[in-house]
Amino acid sequence: MKLKTWLFLFSIVLLSSSCNQNYGNKLESNELDIYYVHSRDESLAKNIGLYWKAKGFLGDKKQYLRLDRAENTPTLQLVVSSKEYASSLSFDERKLLLDLQDSLRELRNAKNLEIELCDNNFQTLYNINQ
Repeated sequence: MKLKTWLFLFSIVLLSSSCNQNYGNKLESNELDIYYVHSRDESLAKNIGLYWKAKGFLGDKKQYLRLDRAENTPTLQLVVSSKEYASSLSFDERKLLLDLQDSLRELRNAKNLEIELCDNNFQTLYNINQ
């Protein structure tokens, strides 16, 4: 399966709702909300949103992403539809997520970016680097 096709399908499984808790600052559009915890990451959050749109990852349902940071490592949290999905990724799906991570690392200030799959409260279900 082509990377772009799989990533589009992956974007469809993202949850269409998120709780009203405070997840940080928010960039908002009709298709995508990106939360960012640290104000210094606003530019990176914008670039991720533009990347998401340019790559055709937007679907029919609204998607929610969150950008957090541990020291110099930004973490992009993707909300998935179920805990079971995050724990049952195939080898090919893991490889595609690593490819996505590598591609996102080319964005400015995203050199060490890591991707995590999360529930709708942004609790980590799966870190693709572990």
